[in-house]
Amino acid sequence: MNKYVVNVLRIGYGSLDLEIEADNEDEAVEIALDNAGNESFVENLSEYEVGYVEGCEVFNCNEEALRKRVEDE
Repeated sequence: MNKYVVNVLRIGYGSLDLEIEADNEDEAVEIALDNAGNESFVENLSEYEVGYVEGCEVFNCNEEALRKRVEDE
């Protein structure tokens, strides 16, 4: 049996209703998008994709090397 490193990407989708005071809809959208990073979203959907697959003969599969690679990213 061969060993592989499979990089899995998780993409989460969430939504949140924000009450915004603004002069018009465009300004309300701009303010909401500017403030969105400061809010907590409830994730309601996730998708998973493969970033890459490498065999252990190419990619160092030892646990310590993998952990260091994740920490460096």
